[in-house]
Parts: sequence; C-alpha cells; structure tokens
Amino acid sequence: MLDQGAPPPHDASAVPPSPGLAARLMRRKPVERLAAEGGQGEGGSLRRSLGLWQLTMISIGATLGTGIFVVLGEAVPKAGPAVTLSFVIAGLTALFSALSYAVLAAAVPLGQLADATSIGTLFAFALVNVAVVVLRRTRPEMRRTFRVPLSPVLPALGFGLCVWMMGSLSTVTWVVFGVRMAVGLVFYFVYGHRRSRLATPVPSEARTHQK
Repeated sequence: MLDQGAPPPHDASAVPPSPGLAARLMRRKPVERLAAEGGQGEGGSLRRSLGLWQLTMISIGATLGTGIFVVLGEAVPKAGPAVTLSFVIAGLTALFSALSYAVLAAAVPLGQLADATSIGTLFAFALVNVAVVVLRRTRPEMRRTFRVPLSPVLPALGFGLCVWMMGSLSTVTWVVFGVRMAVGLVFYFVYGHRRSRLATPVPSEARTHQK
C-alpha cells in the first residue's frame, strides 16, 4: 500500500467562528439587501410567501381561538361536567362567525369595510360622551366606580372630536351607516314591542315581592 502522506493541516482561520447568542438575537439586515429582496427601490413589491388559503386559515383560526376562550370563560362556571360539549359548541359558533366574516371581507372592499366599522365605533363613543353628561345631571345619586374629570368639558370635547372624524368619512359610508341604523332600529322596536318590561305583565306574586 502506497503512503498517501499526512492529511493537509486544518486551517482554523478558514472556518468563521459561530456567533454567540447575543449576536444572533441582535443581528440586523442591511437596508440595501432588504430593498434588493423586496424590489428595486421604493415602490417595489415584497415577495408573497402566504397565499389566500393560508391567510384565510389564519383568520379563521384566530377567530376560533378567541371565541372559544371567551365563551369558555363564561361557560365553565355554569356548564360543570358538560364543559367539553360547551367547548365544541363554542368552536362551531366561532367557526360560523369566522366564515361569515370571511365572506363579508371578500365581498366588500377593505377600505369601505374599515370606514363602516369606524363610523359605527365613533357614533358609539359620541353617545357615551353624551350619556356621561346626561347621567351626571339626571342620576347624580348613582354609585360610580369612576367619575370623568372636568365634566362636561371633556365629554364635550370627546363628542366634538367624534363628530369631526365622522364628518371626514365619505358619503357612501354615511349612507351605509344610515341604512344599518334604520334596520337595527326596526328590529329593536319590533322585538321590544312585545318583549319589553312595560308590555310584559308582572305576576301578582312578583308584584307583592317587589313591594
């Protein structure tokens, strides 16, 4: 057997040292490399790594998880041994809600959907500011865990800001908001016409107990 000779000496300087934990946690990527990967200069498009199916599943999963945890927080003290069945019911309810949201998001443009959500939220905040002033005058004896300081100045400012931001929305958003409010009021009054406390007679035993 021929002697092949000793193996070449290993050059320790040729292999870069492994970075430590702190260096790996704090490592950064140059902006030039980010721009090259995402596109040429400003306005370049990022490479898509998640498709429509993956994004839909992520949204449905998030809604499912939130719905299950929220419902179980209320159901566990009442369900007892049937908590497993409550878990399944909560999951199915959240699943149908997530599918409804997905269909709505696919049918309505995202900008208009966001505006419709914003105007409803701002309207609710405006009513809360009005209610603070009204309840402060009509129910001063009501027990409150928190009192709004500088009333009615702060509620008036809050109401004005909400109205100002609502006024910056488009006409289409206002039309949709009006139709939605009209439909909601119809359901509210139709349901409450027969189910309200004034329309429901109080049994004689309950009336005696109240006295």
